[in-house]
Amino acid sequence: MTLAEAQQELEHEMREIEEWTLNPFERADFFQKRAIEEILRHPYDYALVHLGGLVPLFAGSNVRQVVHQLGMPTGRIGTGFLTYILTKGPAAGFEALQKFPEKFLELSKSEQLVSVCIVLEIGLLMGFYLLSAYGLWLNLQEKRLVSITVLGTVVMYLALAAGPSGDARFRVPMMPYIYLFASYGLYKLCCRQQAGND
Repeated sequence: MTLAEAQQELEHEMREIEEWTLNPFERADFFQKRAIEEILRHPYDYALVHLGGLVPLFAGSNVRQVVHQLGMPTGRIGTGFLTYILTKGPAAGFEALQKFPEKFLELSKSEQLVSVCIVLEIGLLMGFYLLSAYGLWLNLQEKRLVSITVLGTVVMYLALAAGPSGDARFRVPMMPYIYLFASYGLYKLCCRQQAGND
C-alpha cells in the first residue's frame, strides 16, 4: 500500500466514525494515535520505511525547493534517480540515470540550468561525504572518541528525527557537523600533500 492509499483509507475511516468534524488539533491527535498503533503493529516495516528516508535526506537536492519557491515548474526537472530507487529499486534508479541525458535535451534552457545545478549540488555533497568519511576514519585511527561521539550523535539524531519523508531540507541542520569531519579530512589531505612536496 502506498502512502497516498494509506491516507485515503484513514480519511475514509475517519468519515465513517464521524471523526471528520473534529477541530484541527483533535484531528492531529487522532492521526497521531492511529500512526502509533500502526507503527506498533508493524515495527519492522516501519523501520524499513524510516531508514528508506535516509536516501532522499542525504542525496536529495535542495535546488528543486529553491526553484519551487521562485515559482518555476519543477515537474520535469531532475534525473528521477532517487524516486526510482525508493519506489522500484536500485536497478530502476540507475536505468533512470542512464536515460537522463536523453531527457535533458528535451528540457527548456531554464530547466536544463536547474538540472545542472541539481547535479552539481549532489556531486558536491558526495565529495563532502567522502571527505567526512575520511575525517571520521582518521578520528577513529587517532582514538578521538569524544569528537566522534559528540558529532556523530548529533548527525545520527537529526538523520533519524527526519523520519520516513527524509526531505532534503532536514539535512541543513546536520551539515555543519558533517563539514567538521570533512574539514578535518581535507586538512589532513593537504598536510600530507604538502609534506610530500617538501
